[in-house]
Amino acid sequence: MKPKEFEQLSKRVLEKELGEEFDEQPMLSIGSPSKIHYFDLANRDLSVIVECKSYGWCRGKRDGSVPSAKIDGLYAELLRLNALPWGIRRIITLRKDTRIINDPQSETFAHYFFRLHKSFLYGVEIWEIDIDTGQVEKYNQSNNCQKINKEFDLITH
Repeated sequence: MKPKEFEQLSKRVLEKELGEEFDEQPMLSIGSPSKIHYFDLANRDLSVIVECKSYGWCRGKRDGSVPSAKIDGLYAELLRLNALPWGIRRIITLRKDTRIINDPQSETFAHYFFRLHKSFLYGVEIWEIDIDTGQVEKYNQSNNCQKINKEFDLITH
């Protein structure tokens, strides 16, 4: 799935789950000194800001390996979301991608990122979206990696 397609899927999931409309590419000022950043999605009153990433494990020769550059990029997005004023709901949506660690043990990309960086989330939620089934798993500090499942209709508009 192309990144823009995943962003559109994330938008539909968020709108259905949260019951409000989301706009694409909202421009916000973050940090000090402030700098303009275009986030992927935001609701109309800018109380929910979202970054959408269709990242996954390495493929090919390095099948299942950790994509270090993508992890670094995702961490940079986490820092940008943490630079937003307190009180804004901050979400990262990730495409579900699973690798086998030791058969039958497996781990998804979102769970891996959460496991390594959960102490830096500071309230940022990670929503893992299965593009095949519509299942959504939410990770945040308060549920300590307990998965909250909800299925969505993936029919495109």
